[in-house]
Amino acid sequence: MVPNLTYEDLIIVDGMVASVKIARLLFVAGKIPPEQRNKTRQDLLDYCERDTEAMVELLKSLRKLAGSFMSALPLTPRKTRMRSSGCDTETALLTCLGDSC
Repeated sequence: MVPNLTYEDLIIVDGMVASVKIARLLFVAGKIPPEQRNKTRQDLLDYCERDTEAMVELLKSLRKLAGSFMSALPLTPRKTRMRSSGCDTETALLTCLGDSC
């Protein structure tokens, strides 16, 4: 959904690699030379920055998609009964989160 954002230009290109790198920093940092620790830390920061940017762009895309979906719905919501519970649709969407509906 966000094709213009890739990880190809980064050293760390996916979450699995990031997990391994952070584990190394957390558990064996004393055995890693300081310059390599600093490089790994920066690589992780670069990956996390891109990952965060991707999540923000994904959220924007989903909101846009939801907005176009919502605009296709009728303007006046009609109440219908949920077959299994008797809650109306509005109540189900606003207050029933699986326990009572």
